[in-house]
Amino acid sequence: MGGVGGARQLAFLPWPAAAGVALAASVGLGFYPAFMLPAWTGYYWRDKPRCMRFLAGFVVAAAVIGGATLALSQAASGRGVIGTVL
Repeated sequence: MGGVGGARQLAFLPWPAAAGVALAASVGLGFYPAFMLPAWTGYYWRDKPRCMRFLAGFVVAAAVIGGATLALSQAASGRGVIGTVL
């Protein structure tokens, strides 16, 4: 199991922003990692600055990945771009 998600993502625990980016990248590769967001947020929850860095990294990376996906996608016949991507 290579890739960004899974056990490799645990290597980013000391760096919350990097962990957020890694989680967003893994979500970009497959939908199921999105269900890990609450678990990772819970891990950093008691340390608010680290939690905010994690969430900021996740949101920025998700916006970049999502924006690039929408920008490079073409609508299928009878659907909009967002409908095609989803």
